[in-house]
Amino acid sequence: MNKRIQNMYCIGCGQEYTPNDYFQGCPKCLAKGTNSSVTFKYHGKAKTSKKFGMLKFSDRLPYKSFPTLGEGGTPVISLEKLAKKLNLASLYSKNEFQNPTGSHKDRMNPLIVARAMDLGKEVVAAASSGNEGVSLAAYAALAGLECNIISTANIQPGWKSAIVSTGANLIIKETSEERWEYLAKMVETEDGIQQLTTSPRQLEAIVSGYRDTKQLHLNWLSSLEIICQNIC
Repeated sequence: MNKRIQNMYCIGCGQEYTPNDYFQGCPKCLAKGTNSSVTFKYHGKAKTSKKFGMLKFSDRLPYKSFPTLGEGGTPVISLEKLAKKLNLASLYSKNEFQNPTGSHKDRMNPLIVARAMDLGKEVVAAASSGNEGVSLAAYAALAGLECNIISTANIQPGWKSAIVSTGANLIIKETSEERWEYLAKMVETEDGIQQLTTSPRQLEAIVSGYRDTKQLHLNWLSSLEIICQNIC
């Protein structure tokens, strides 16, 4: 992991934690019946490299080295006509569809796979109806890890074909609920599997997308950014 990591904290209540995997978010908030993510607190000032995409901000990420397909660095497009129609000073779209597998999920899965490798896991698994499955399968294949994607019979043919083409195992269940039940049981009974659920690495990866836009020096008080993405 990044040696600059000091600890972790809840973005809601501020509670600090020892760096670890908190798949259900902040334990303190969860005990109160609410959900809140945890993220990382770093030592010192981060450096920005001259590399492309997410690697440019690796000093600000949980892992400075991770499997990469060239994710990040997606274009920010000015939507002048729509801004005028909505009476906004400016409006921008960050086109995440131009990531390697066409999804913002390509920002988090390099870090998910890096975490699995760091823990010595041989398999990664996720419940997905489409784009998450394709993204995780692609990065797992890049890293040489086995990948299990649990979906339903309603998965679109394009997603199905893309997942299988990576060599991943596509497991079909009848309902969405059964996907999650199967995934939970798989993780409980098989020690070598890294489960993909809500994790702090996801939050850090998505934030990297916002850092991409800093080069524009926008006045965020008079601008609105839309994250264009396929929704799983």
